[in-house]
Amino acid sequence: MSEITESQELICGKYPNPDEINDIENFTNEEERKELQNLQTEQEINEYWYKAMYSNNIVSQEIKDQDIPVLKTLKRIEYIPLEVYKYQLIFHFKPNEYFTNTLLVKTFEIDDEDEPIKSTGTSIDWKQGKNTTIKIEKKTQKSKKTGTKRIVERVQKYESFFNFFNDSYPLSEDSDDDNEKNQRSDVDRLNIDFDIFKSLIDEVIPYSIEYFLGVKSGEESLDLDDENEFEDQQCDEYNKNQENQKKKSKGVKNINDKQECKQQ
Repeated sequence: MSEITESQELICGKYPNPDEINDIENFTNEEERKELQNLQTEQEINEYWYKAMYSNNIVSQEIKDQDIPVLKTLKRIEYIPLEVYKYQLIFHFKPNEYFTNTLLVKTFEIDDEDEPIKSTGTSIDWKQGKNTTIKIEKKTQKSKKTGTKRIVERVQKYESFFNFFNDSYPLSEDSDDDNEKNQRSDVDRLNIDFDIFKSLIDEVIPYSIEYFLGVKSGEESLDLDDENEFEDQQCDEYNKNQENQKKKSKGVKNINDKQECKQQ
């Protein structure tokens, strides 16, 4: 059984693992250890994946207020490599008042440079009035001729984590000016979704307990990237300085050689 599978069983209250609990206690404070006591019971941990996702600095940016009660019904996230350059995330939900789906799936296809080509997602069967991705605005209109009034509903798209499950594609080369704006929006959406996808598979899923406890935030990996970039810049500057010094030394040597020739 893999470590991720063991953690998942632990979260569902099916497979308490004392070794995992004891190991992580070395990296937690007293308040966090109290939270860990809940993990040692054979009970499902409520809101586990919502808390783990919300602690990640990338994923949390896409979670809006209206998404929170829905994500609290999330009970499992499953990562499946389908084939080379094709990967899938499966979100398992408890029966809830928001949609009829128990599974929401997101599939990514990437190129050989690890850039996203396209993504496809499950069409969510929202229950009436529960769609977190739209906002319905009601406006009263009055007829100039008859004076009668009517209520007109206008659907506005709303920022929501669940836009993650929309299909998104790169900009088509043969696109015309009319739909290029919409396609650019799809490209932006594809990149945002791919950032979420990478954060989930690289951080949240393998380190879910640390994120649940708030030990990790995702900033650590960004800091490391910045540090490596700074070190690379320092190395480049050092190499340039060394090269300049060599050129200067070579120039001085050439001048001295010419002066010696003249004196002879």
